[in-house]
Amino acid sequence: MKKLLGLTGPSGFSKQCAQMIEHHIEANFVSLIHENENNLNYWLDKCDGFVISGGVDIHPSLYGCNVISGANLTKFDIQRDIRELKILDHALNKNKPFLSICRGHQLLSIILGLQGEFVVDLSGTTTVHQPSAKNITASEYDVMHAVEIINTNVFPKIESEERKVLATILGEEGNRLWVNSFHHQGIVYLTKNEQHYSEKGIIVVGTAAAELDKKRNIIELMIGKDKKWVSTQWHPEYDYEFNTRSKTVLIMYKKILDGRLWLKKLKV
Repeated sequence: MKKLLGLTGPSGFSKQCAQMIEHHIEANFVSLIHENENNLNYWLDKCDGFVISGGVDIHPSLYGCNVISGANLTKFDIQRDIRELKILDHALNKNKPFLSICRGHQLLSIILGLQGEFVVDLSGTTTVHQPSAKNITASEYDVMHAVEIINTNVFPKIESEERKVLATILGEEGNRLWVNSFHHQGIVYLTKNEQHYSEKGIIVVGTAAAELDKKRNIIELMIGKDKKWVSTQWHPEYDYEFNTRSKTVLIMYKKILDGRLWLKKLKV
């Protein structure tokens, strides 16, 4: 029997996630976009897992900040914020598998207690995380910046002929990947503070530089220490078919949906 996944939104990212589920995950999905509270409670109990998709900026009040000008803030959707916080709270309490992407990644970080490390706007940093903020024209499929895998034990390495060529040219050693980018906000990575994340049930897997001198990094990929979730700042639903690193994220989520304890000995 196929799993039933709850999908959040609304945004164009939701549509991409829906296509990914339909074509590459053995599951059906239900849209949790316009449900009232009673309907949402019904579907929360019915769903086996969730995909928390990207979209507009989270309301600054959720990370303890005022609405400020000059920070490239988009419109907000406080009702969506409330709805998705409820979904994440349910998933964490019931230990249901979920995949959080971009906005979902940031919202998860807030509910896990990382709001103090929230960066309101990255567009002024030397590494561009939001192409449009610096008038850079880029396809949604283009890679924009590198992510360093700092925990190779829990991130499987998928090789392809394409990656072997790039690895030879770039001198890759399996701990660096390139990703797309649609965001201007993020969560600061507190270097060498594993206990801070461990206490919150987080394993940080990958980080990306916000400045070229690497004075500040942000969290790009993390997983649940004791819970069944994967969370990524970039958008694997856009390029997983040809970016083997994004495909890895999809495989990680599929494994926890299948109830496999991939954290112990992850093989793909």
